[in-house]
Amino acid sequence: MIIVIHTFIGRLIRHIPDKDFPMIRYAGLFSNRWKEQYLSQARIALNQSVPDDSDEDTQPTWAERQTDYTGIDPLLCPHCDKPPTFVGSLFGLRLDSVLEGLRPGR
Repeated sequence: MIIVIHTFIGRLIRHIPDKDFPMIRYAGLFSNRWKEQYLSQARIALNQSVPDDSDEDTQPTWAERQTDYTGIDPLLCPHCDKPPTFVGSLFGLRLDSVLEGLRPGR
């Protein structure tokens, strides 16, 4: 079945709630109040195993995933292979005064 893009978008937009529409995300079985009490019973009813908590400890960090994917550690400077150091904040300063302090010979 092929539909016109405007028809598809119109059908899709119906499912997007208004900006201030209160969404109930953690109700019923997954609410914090009932999760521990009823989640194990729901897993038994659905024949699901309990997830192993040790899997959370073995998850790679963002930097490890980036290093594996690109071969470059994102937390190291590409020129000197040292981690970045916080020098200061530029909030509220004019750019010309910052550049003046970075010129050689000072």
